[in-house]
Amino acid sequence: MDPKQHRLRVRIGDSEFEAEGDEVTVKEQYSLFLEALKTTAPAHVPPPPPPPAKDANGTGDSNSGGEATAGPSSNPVTDGLLERSFSQERGVVSLRVLPQGKSRDADALLLLLYGYAKLRGELDVYGVQLMKAARQSGLMIDRIDRVISSHRGLYIRGGARRGARYALNNQGMARAEQILKDIYE
Repeated sequence: MDPKQHRLRVRIGDSEFEAEGDEVTVKEQYSLFLEALKTTAPAHVPPPPPPPAKDANGTGDSNSGGEATAGPSSNPVTDGLLERSFSQERGVVSLRVLPQGKSRDADALLLLLYGYAKLRGELDVYGVQLMKAARQSGLMIDRIDRVISSHRGLYIRGGARRGARYALNNQGMARAEQILKDIYE
């Protein structure tokens, strides 16, 4: 390991954090991880997905719940756009349309993580499950970690080898939303 590279692995309750890189990036990612722990529900219970348009409270514009929504702009990607972009079959989320560009495969992996978070409420996705989703989407990649590493500051990786789990941090969620919007512009 390069002497300037730092590695940090921490387990807090059921949550696990692992990062490798320069000191500033590792510290930044750890801070984001700690922030995420404060805002998520305890013991692997992901926050509920946003309610569908046919919500019992009316139009869904009200922010009276407080905990599930951070404000009127917290979900700039509409349900219609999610439906056009993702497919779910037997618990596997896949992309209907792949992003274009030089980082196509890495962008697609970010979108798959985003899809799992928004459609299934799964914030952590195992590498094996992500690989299955990638193949079902039409990506031909050999290893998740090598492909997604170009988006190093946008996700959190925990676990090791076949038990590796991936989750988007706040910046990763915003980037995935932007990629999704760019596909349809």
